[in-house]
Amino acid sequence: MLLWTQGNCPQVAGGKNYYKEGKGIPSPLWLKRFAGHGGWERSCDEILGLTKMNWNNDGLYDRLPVTMGYASILARTVKRMSKLSPARSVILVGYNPSVA
Repeated sequence: MLLWTQGNCPQVAGGKNYYKEGKGIPSPLWLKRFAGHGGWERSCDEILGLTKMNWNNDGLYDRLPVTMGYASILARTVKRMSKLSPARSVILVGYNPSVA
């Protein structure tokens, strides 16, 4: 399944064509299901929603869902962790809904 997360946003520019990424052809995301079944509509709606959730910038949307962008940042950070001294350690804290 191909999903385009970029495109024209005329509502932002008073009815004129507005492409955040400039001129050119937007590249789609290639979606592949590894588990589950059913239609693609809900999955695509959720992915499109996640492209608009990066509140750390002022853009209308990102090409990738916010979860993918932060996963990439985390992977880069962890990759650089080997350059730290061995005396330091990292503790990852997760959310446990049963405690809340």
